Amino acid sequence: MTKKEIFNQHQNPIAFISAFGGVEIYHIEGDQVYFKAYCWSDCYNKNNKRNQQHKARVYYNDKHAYFIFKGIRLSLAEALRIDVI
Repeated sequence: MTKKEIFNQHQNPIAFISAFGGVEIYHIEGDQVYFKAYCWSDCYNKNNKRNQQHKARVYYNDKHAYFIFKGIRLSLAEALRIDVI
């Protein structure tokens, strides 16, 4: 599936990180080794043309899982979970 199909299928974010104007994580997929996170940047201002859809690989080290976004490591442990009821 493409990024556009993923974002159309998953309308509600599952997590939020308050960096880069807000990063919302919409979907995490993968097999047992390779995971990808689909996120939307600059979500505080949805009308801004700079806000973009991103697909990033999820990496692991001895402490936590993270993905690299614009050259900065964003930890999934720091993400605030958004419960969808």
